[in-house]
Amino acid sequence: MFGIMYADSKKAKTGLNLESDNKAHVVKFSDDNFIFEDDDYKIAVEGYVLNSDEILLETGCSSLKNAILNFAKTNDQKIAQTFKGSFVIVIEDKKNQVAKVINDLLSKKPVYFYQSGECFAFSTSFLELADQVKADGIKLTLNPIASQMMLRKGELYEDVTYANEISYLMPFQWLKWENGLFIMEIPRPEPLINVSQQEAISELDRRFEKACRLQYQKNASAGYKQVNSLSGGMDSRAVFLYGQKLGYQHQFCFTYAESCSMDQKIAQRIARDFGCEHVFHAIDQGNFMLNREAMIQANEGQVYYAATTGLWGFIQSQDTSNFGLVHTGSGGGEIMGDIIFDLRTDEENESHFQQFIDALNISDQVRRDELKHTVKNRYRSYNEFVSLNFLRACLDFPRISQNYFEVASPFLYEDFFCYAISLPADMKLIRQLYRAWYNQCIPNNYKTTKFWGKMDCSKLAYFIKKDVIMNLKNRLHIKSKYDMNPFNYWWKSNPELRQGLDRMFAEDIECLSGIGEKLKGSLVEVYKKNLKSKAYALTVSWIIKRMGFAS
Repeated sequence: MFGIMYADSKKAKTGLNLESDNKAHVVKFSDDNFIFEDDDYKIAVEGYVLNSDEILLETGCSSLKNAILNFAKTNDQKIAQTFKGSFVIVIEDKKNQVAKVINDLLSKKPVYFYQSGECFAFSTSFLELADQVKADGIKLTLNPIASQMMLRKGELYEDVTYANEISYLMPFQWLKWENGLFIMEIPRPEPLINVSQQEAISELDRRFEKACRLQYQKNASAGYKQVNSLSGGMDSRAVFLYGQKLGYQHQFCFTYAESCSMDQKIAQRIARDFGCEHVFHAIDQGNFMLNREAMIQANEGQVYYAATTGLWGFIQSQDTSNFGLVHTGSGGGEIMGDIIFDLRTDEENESHFQQFIDALNISDQVRRDELKHTVKNRYRSYNEFVSLNFLRACLDFPRISQNYFEVASPFLYEDFFCYAISLPADMKLIRQLYRAWYNQCIPNNYKTTKFWGKMDCSKLAYFIKKDVIMNLKNRLHIKSKYDMNPFNYWWKSNPELRQGLDRMFAEDIECLSGIGEKLKGSLVEVYKKNLKSKAYALTVSWIIKRMGFAS
């Protein structure tokens, strides 16, 4: 979807298309995707809505179109707070020359936007928006902070994009254009203090069950097969087993990983024991990394390209015409304890914010200070910062599927997510609440697996495995070929991969004469590290060429 609106009343218009020029989005649920226009309003919707029946019942409306019109006339913001799913809704108030762009609360359906004194343009595709803006004669310039984020972290944060002039719409925000652009803020969840573990478990389970029920029913109502991304970990397993618990027993499962990895063995065993069809896509030797252009075109460089290669390979091998919503466990571990810290003082929060800024290695002191000031003032704590920012990468990983099917994770269902991040950090550390909920509420099968490397276990065993053994392996640079993505093993054992990537990077560097010595030096420095870092550098160098920043 792409739209534009001009400040000059003589040119005032909003151009809307359900499918962008690069066909970056497939329509799987036609009732949720439409354009409507009358004398007063123009409305466009892209994506999917999970709770349509609830909305119609609450509003007394006969269709989503009428419900949206009702909210447009009374309370626009309630759309983001009421509608659940992955969508963007654009409303043009034609008489008042006002445009509103409202996506789902967590920005699962991305929105990128450009503004100037004369116009406001937006798109669900970063590259499409960039191309449209440049076609209008507007020069875009490289954002060095975005480059450093991708080079150092392999993902982007906050509202940053590769172009200084284009921004990303963050969770809990929506856009209003009325003779100028206003970024409207939606209140974020307040921290919960006095809540017991059992209360938290009961509430998490109630919300998770509702999310699963809505997801599975969405597919069933549209006649799609139930498709699950299933690995050996807790997250995807929880979604699969909850589907079984709700009576959806004939699920199609797929796994992509290194052959003979624990992810393959565990997923195959679970699928076999439940009588479900299972497809395994091997990513052995890492040769898929040589197909860089297709993958970055698909995910638009929003995360480092090697992170999405397994899913890309699986998609290319399948007929996805009967895939509607693909169920995933995205975000489970992150929301339930993996990325947070037990921070009790302002000094501890300050230290973690500083570590994040320092890790980006931004050479411009003014930009460093501005970024630190922004994140410190936007969030109540470092844990809130990481909880909301991990979302962007978590959602960008499966972005390459958007021309084939939609994806949904119960962990990213708005009500579950908002409740989970509001719970006290010390309750969630090292997945203790997650494991307690899992053991109490997930069906008995596979609560504990004997497969080493992907198991639910005691608090002590989990700590030893995650914090002691994993850190030791990282320090000694030990990577098994049976890890899900054994980057270092691929690099050492596959000369074809080494030669291909080295040749690709050398050609990139030769073309990047106009980017400045500092950035070129950062690219070379990062590329020399390890295979994962090479993917970071190759993502940035491709984007610089694609966007024309090197000329």
